[in-house]
Amino acid sequence: MVQDLRTVGQRRSSEEADLIVAVRGLVERVTELERERRAERGRPLGRGSRALSRSVRLAAIGDIEVALGFSAWEAGYLVRAATAEEPLAAMVDAALRSGEVTWALVRLFYERTASLEDEQRLLAAAALFGADPELAAADRLDPDGELHGRAWSTPRYKAALEAEVVACRGTDVEAERAARARAYEARRMWVRVHDDGTATLSIKGPAASVLGAGQRLDRGARGVKAAGDPRTLSQLHADLGLGLLNFATVVLGTPPDNQAGQTTDAASTTGDTHGGHDATGDTDGAQGVLFDPVLAPDDMELLARVVNALPAVALQVVVPYSTVAGGFPICAHCSGPLDAPEPDDPAPGEDSALGGPPGWAVFPEHDERDGDGGPAPPRGDPSRRQRRRGAPPGRRGRGPVGEVLGANPFFVSEGHARELALMPGTTLHRLVVDPRDGRLVERTIQGYRPDA
Repeated sequence: MVQDLRTVGQRRSSEEADLIVAVRGLVERVTELERERRAERGRPLGRGSRALSRSVRLAAIGDIEVALGFSAWEAGYLVRAATAEEPLAAMVDAALRSGEVTWALVRLFYERTASLEDEQRLLAAAALFGADPELAAADRLDPDGELHGRAWSTPRYKAALEAEVVACRGTDVEAERAARARAYEARRMWVRVHDDGTATLSIKGPAASVLGAGQRLDRGARGVKAAGDPRTLSQLHADLGLGLLNFATVVLGTPPDNQAGQTTDAASTTGDTHGGHDATGDTDGAQGVLFDPVLAPDDMELLARVVNALPAVALQVVVPYSTVAGGFPICAHCSGPLDAPEPDDPAPGEDSALGGPPGWAVFPEHDERDGDGGPAPPRGDPSRRQRRRGAPPGRRGRGPVGEVLGANPFFVSEGHARELALMPGTTLHRLVVDPRDGRLVERTIQGYRPDA
């Protein structure tokens, strides 16, 4: 039965590949009609005209909306896939016809790589769709280092795609740092009221801070649940957050253990009497604070006791050694794409698949040698695959990435990882992993502070 499902899935993906081919033909016909129309009006345009490209794109999107009922948003990505240059279009077509991906995953690829340069988008496509196992993402390989050909798992595909995008963006450290600074400056909070008597409070800020807050709420909710509270975890998450924001105060210059006990004094100095919030009189409440029954969640005293006992949150980031070591590898095969030595020139007559100078072929079958003149690493070796993802001088390729662990994992660039490592309170642990499958072998118990 599983094989039957795979066959049906592959047939569906092949039909989606046929749809992209059909849209490519539609775009070609619309282009010719647009040229004829403009020529009749005495305004002929060259083949590279941006105005023509834009008008053709809009006309093709309109035809797709009418014929297929797609939204303009999805039709736009379908046109983008149909007009992609080789070899990107060939890799996507082959991946669809083999059943490895669906149109939904291909659309996500074009959506997430829209800000990348053409060479970087091609590198990401080689990892996710390509036929070269030495360039493919680790999730596409079997234990022997060859492509297994199975369909992508959607969560793993999204994680691999995010890793490729972050790796490519991280090659321009200054631009990536400036973009992150602009994003931090755009942090904000907003409220949306719904027509069913509820409202949504949203906070946008640095990922470390937001994830830390979410982790603390989750720990508190699970602690209250373990104490026998009948509410669901989702309800406790909401009640804890609302309780903290409505009633909690922070006393500066006081040890964390004493902050909760001085909530009364801090509240009495705020002068905030909205909603009848009074910090005096009732010693039966949490830390002597009166909770407005209109604003307070159920059993606020229990919530407060659990939250006050929560330990500090921690953000765990796994990064390559070269990221925190300043780009100095401890061996030739440990170096990442940014610090690896330049490969030797390929055989005469060979050229790069990206159109780059000799020695930077991304889809090679040439005599690749190690930086010291020795033989290349064996086929399927992770260091071989990593080093061949570089970019020729003057072009942006991809760099190493770090992964933030937890309930909401995400990837950070090399520059972002270094910024996190230099923050006060950072502790480093050395991890030993199996280079064949990335499995964790050992983690040091002793933690280390970063050197000055």
